[in-house]
Amino acid sequence: MKIASSILLIILLMTAGCRGNKQSTDDFVTIDVTKSYPMKELFLQDFADVEYIPLESTDEFLNDGWVRFVNNDYIILRNRNDREAILIFDRHTGKALKKISRQGQGPEEYIMASNIVFDNDRKELFVKDAPSSRKILVYDLEGQFKRSFKHPEGAMYGYLYNYDRDYLFVGNHGTLDYEGQIFHIISKQDGSLIYQIDIPIEKKANLPVITPGGYMMSLHSASALFPFKDGFILTEFSTDTVYSYSPDQGLKPFIVRTPPIHSMSYPDEVYLQPQFMSDRYYFFRTEKMDVSPYTTLESLLQNIKLPEMDLVYDTQDKAIYEYKLYNADITNKTEVEFSRVFSGEFVFWQSIDAYKLVEYYNKGELQGRLKEIAATLDVEDNPVIMLVKHKK
Repeated sequence: MKIASSILLIILLMTAGCRGNKQSTDDFVTIDVTKSYPMKELFLQDFADVEYIPLESTDEFLNDGWVRFVNNDYIILRNRNDREAILIFDRHTGKALKKISRQGQGPEEYIMASNIVFDNDRKELFVKDAPSSRKILVYDLEGQFKRSFKHPEGAMYGYLYNYDRDYLFVGNHGTLDYEGQIFHIISKQDGSLIYQIDIPIEKKANLPVITPGGYMMSLHSASALFPFKDGFILTEFSTDTVYSYSPDQGLKPFIVRTPPIHSMSYPDEVYLQPQFMSDRYYFFRTEKMDVSPYTTLESLLQNIKLPEMDLVYDTQDKAIYEYKLYNADITNKTEVEFSRVFSGEFVFWQSIDAYKLVEYYNKGELQGRLKEIAATLDVEDNPVIMLVKHKK
């Protein structure tokens, strides 16, 4: 029965993919990345529900608030300050539940817990290791090793997401001779490739990033994949189209940029990077790759900030704006930065340092539930995690 179900899923995926590869005649949004747009101020609470979770602060569970996964039961963090420990907290109370520390060089250990996905049905943690290992390891909630599997030959996975009970959805950053973004649906059991989604390109765009060795390579961003509604947003920076993908409708144009990326030349090349999607607002960032091919990582970090612009498309106004996004519970107009986009109920998170909240509280710059939490904090406490979900 399970084999039959898997075969049926593959057939459905292939059918949807074939249908989706045909250009849709539906309307889609066009964004001119060279234009100036009017400014719009937005408050997060106008289009999203916000929840704050103060994480329990004990010596063993002190962390930097780097959330990797959230569901209705758990908040799972990667603690970069403690040998890449995985910390699990109760989603409702913030109580510390479990610390998993399996960093090492052994076959059952990871070098870096760069991405984490939790399977709620099987109670399994999928940990994507450092790019050099090209491996995903699976543990139970006690940190006991269960199995591992390698990326397919030539693949270099970015973010992982739950696709359904049996499969993961992953972005494949590929290798240096890579000709375009590839997205994989893989088995949770053994990592085998179930279905591949290709974003075709004519040629690579000359959008450089700086590697630690000072070399230039094509841009492949982790934000090239994130969930939206019942599917995913897929981006290939060498094309002019941002795509949506769902099992029902396959691959469809969602956003089109102009002017075409291949009509631009250094130093005027600009890429469009999706940030977050709500029912009403689609958020983007443009960055101009104004970097010399001879720039080193050190000089980039010290001296260069890429010119960027934050844009939002308002689906109600049918208009594009430059924007500033604020949290209404912090009255000093501290801007909200988008972080990892989740699948499921919670769509993104922000970590707010305890010392900042204490400072805001003492200045009278907080209100609501956040003010109540800040009144109980010490500057040395763990960060407070802000969870954001679509407004009901």
